[in-house]
Amino acid sequence: MPEVATPNQAEREFETGTDESFKNTSATAGAAHSENQRVTFANIKRTYDVYQDLDIQAARQALVEQTRVNQIASQALQNAVETANLVSKQAVRHSDIAIDGQWNPIQAGAGDSLTARAVSIDDVSLKAIGAVVAAAVADALANRK
Repeated sequence: MPEVATPNQAEREFETGTDESFKNTSATAGAAHSENQRVTFANIKRTYDVYQDLDIQAARQALVEQTRVNQIASQALQNAVETANLVSKQAVRHSDIAIDGQWNPIQAGAGDSLTARAVSIDDVSLKAIGAVVAAAVADALANRK
């Protein structure tokens, strides 16, 4: 059965590189163009590889820097949490001491009894103080005359 040409078959063959003239030209000029094509391809590949390597290096550097920034931020957050923890513990200690000073009968009573002992005056002491004051007043009046 003969092969039936479809409309625009020649255009399709030309576009896809399957037409006869392309095949013949490629076969005869293949040796001359192959070296030039290899060099061109090598240059294109080299340029691509250089730019790709630069991109990869930049991406790696950015990753290292981002990792370091994340580490610093994490450390700062941990320090802030620890500081807040210590401050709250210290505040609780101060609060406990203040409450204990107000409500502990031993601590409050001990302070009151020490203060009372320091300023308490019994009858004997009061009579002695009165006698000393009276003598001093009498002496001052006697020296005046």
